[in-house]
Amino acid sequence: MSIVNRESIHARLALAISGIEKRLPSLPSVALLGVTYTRPQAIALFQKAIDTSAEVALARAKWLEAVKADRAATRTALLALFDLRSLARCLFGSAAEPLADFGFTPRKVENKRSGDAIQKAAERARATRKARRTMGKNQKKDVRGSLEVPRAALP
Repeated sequence: MSIVNRESIHARLALAISGIEKRLPSLPSVALLGVTYTRPQAIALFQKAIDTSAEVALARAKWLEAVKADRAATRTALLALFDLRSLARCLFGSAAEPLADFGFTPRKVENKRSGDAIQKAAERARATRKARRTMGKNQKKDVRGSLEVPRAALP
């Protein structure tokens, strides 16, 4: 099976046009897809496909260039935006209102837990492990099961 791409289709359509011009000069009309075409109409049908395909290729190339330009502009704008955010934070600190005018938010304040909170969390974690009977790797090694076989009662 031959490769089907834009260039091969153009070549096949061009050959179809030359074949119609060279081999079918005596036919007044050609029936294609159930429609009767004159020779110039049939040639125009194939030529239109070649022309529209070429227009699509040009439009795609233009679009790809536009996408490339858009990505470059967006990248530059984002880098400038990061610098603007740094400048605004230097000038206004953590004041929310001036930063909001630029569309920025102040830095998050880190919540440091006090010693009491850490101790309570550890106690809760230990209580949870005990309630769920969860064990670590080394604790599981010490667990040994015993198999108790019930004795059948004698009659």
